[in-house]
Amino acid sequence: MQHLIDQLISNQQKLSRVAATIGFDGFIDSIVKIIKYKNGCTLDAEYFNTMSDWGTYILDKNGCNFSVELSQRSIKAGGNMPNMAGALSTLGITVNCVGAMGYPSIDPLFSNMPGLCHLYSFASPGTCQAIEFEDGKIMQASMGELNKIDWNTLKERIPIKKLIEIFDAVHLIGLLNWGELVASTSFWKGLLNDVLPFCNVNKEKIFFVDLADCSNRAKDETLAALELLKTFSKYGKVMLSLNHNESLFIYNALFENISSYDDIKKFSKKIFTQLQVDTLLLHTRTKAIAIQKNEYVQKDSFVIKSPKLLTGAGDNFNAGFCFAQLIDCNLEDSLVLAHFVSAQYIKNGKSISWNDLIAAMKTM
Repeated sequence: MQHLIDQLISNQQKLSRVAATIGFDGFIDSIVKIIKYKNGCTLDAEYFNTMSDWGTYILDKNGCNFSVELSQRSIKAGGNMPNMAGALSTLGITVNCVGAMGYPSIDPLFSNMPGLCHLYSFASPGTCQAIEFEDGKIMQASMGELNKIDWNTLKERIPIKKLIEIFDAVHLIGLLNWGELVASTSFWKGLLNDVLPFCNVNKEKIFFVDLADCSNRAKDETLAALELLKTFSKYGKVMLSLNHNESLFIYNALFENISSYDDIKKFSKKIFTQLQVDTLLLHTRTKAIAIQKNEYVQKDSFVIKSPKLLTGAGDNFNAGFCFAQLIDCNLEDSLVLAHFVSAQYIKNGKSISWNDLIAAMKTM
């Protein structure tokens, strides 16, 4: 850990010289827990703490009508783009945020994003109720205007000249939440046709892709998007991040149907070889791997026994990894930092700042 601290401190001056542009979603998140039992008031409530407990409760009610009470923990700006952008900017990186944060004016929840976030909004945000358990979460989203917006509408609301400007002079481009955004392939094609050809070519530029949950997308759509992903390699390095659920879906689309795997190294390398990306990340609740052409790294997660907030943990993991890559950390250190940034978010319920990051790492 001390080696990583020294690496971060020695590269701190690079923070002011790197920037990112990330798109394209945006949600208002309502974070809730399900009350299992209460005695007089919600202050003494007992909650469903595991997804299996909640699932068993539902099955036991088969054939019956029943009601549940939700305890709302918070309402916050959310979505993959705002979460990852907020985490990067809290660490000290300037981020152009392209997404659904309110139109024609920015929703007040998003106006409170960190100061290094520059907001470019083309739609009203969707809404999402995140039901949290200690071992996972259920996201119930309503896309709203996001289901009606395509690339043509986006470039009408954010002029193409501005889009070229904010995608050009950056070191990281984040393409997030392909799975939920019905027009996400349209956005990708728009960048490839109308923006990137007019930007300076920088082979060191990172295209960071998190497909998010795409289990409701058709196989042919998914395969077409994965093929399109290879086109971005003309303009920089392509990194793909998958969680456990997403990796199984992608594997099943590419190869044969499976429901689980025992050998994460063999499993992930097969996906990596097929997709021809520069970096593949696969992260589960307990571990994560990172693969590049001549390197494979696996690291266990930091265990947080009493999670304060899970919604956005994966986005903070991604932010931690990209942050490390942007200041030239090696693959192993980048994975360790990704775990640490995510764990601090889960523990404290908010993204960690640079100063707090260094202080927290020194206590390890």
